[in-house]
Amino acid sequence: MPDAVISNMEFERVMNAAGYTVRGREAPQSQARYLVLGTVTSMDLNYCIGANSSTGEGVGSVTVGWTVVSLSSGLTVYENTVLGVVRLASGNHSRDGMREVFAVAYRDAVRRLARDGNFRKATTGVATPPSATGTNEEEPLGIKSAPRLAGGITAHIKSILPSVVEIKHPHGSGAAFVVDARGYLLTNAHIVGDATSVNVRFQGGELVEASVLRRDPLHDVALLKVERTGLRPIPIRTGRLKLTEKAYAIGNPQGLPQTITDGVVSAYRELPENGQEYIQVAIIIGAGNSGGPLLDASGNVVGIAASGRAGGALRVNFFVPIEQALARLNVNLGG
Repeated sequence: MPDAVISNMEFERVMNAAGYTVRGREAPQSQARYLVLGTVTSMDLNYCIGANSSTGEGVGSVTVGWTVVSLSSGLTVYENTVLGVVRLASGNHSRDGMREVFAVAYRDAVRRLARDGNFRKATTGVATPPSATGTNEEEPLGIKSAPRLAGGITAHIKSILPSVVEIKHPHGSGAAFVVDARGYLLTNAHIVGDATSVNVRFQGGELVEASVLRRDPLHDVALLKVERTGLRPIPIRTGRLKLTEKAYAIGNPQGLPQTITDGVVSAYRELPENGQEYIQVAIIIGAGNSGGPLLDASGNVVGIAASGRAGGALRVNFFVPIEQALARLNVNLGG
């Protein structure tokens, strides 16, 4: 490791999905305009096996130095260093767990290269990516948040729970939640992966297809859209929370849908792999909470459960502040 076969496979798959045409190593160079060279300069990968040896989860990062050479002139037209990150929630243990962690981190580095306007301009002459890529480089999107809730959450919880849905993904299950009555939902990027659509299960068991509109793998947030009427969004509260404020999380830990847990806001922490500030909450969540909402004492959403950061019995867990999640996806309130 790094594995050249994995690297080439991930590069071709991500680039082709992003609208580029990749010929591959075996194709004659006469069919290509540019040679893309990627050098893994550093890795920090961890794969942990569960106590019963049947589950595993991974986290880490891969730094890749990219160089693009024009085959017609022999000149270097683009150079950049990109960080790819991975957070694999607990799932079935894989004998090749470390390879999987590397592959997903490298895939993220390739995806971020594909989204780089300078890379696109150097290779296509156009800096704006195709709309099919579903990245947060698209035009700003406005959503209509519901009026803020007041009073205690107990009075509102029955109307909140139908707005939290379950998403099945390769490593287990996660959650998403409605933020706009027109069918917009927020979740984690790792839950949807590279998919263009996923199935979400609403309270009562109704299964609905959701389109993946935008995602930011580095900060692990994604925006979905379902074609369904009668949705009731969870109101959004932006701004910093006060320490010791009461907070509630809703998700599907261990496959138990719409489980509610509570705790208090402990701190705001900036984590090193992406430089983002998270809300640290003394609250118990599990892998199935990934993508689910963090609510304030009245039931307004203030954050999104961050994957791969469960502290378990230590009751230390992290959540992406809702305003940062929206900013990463280029989503504005008031739409």
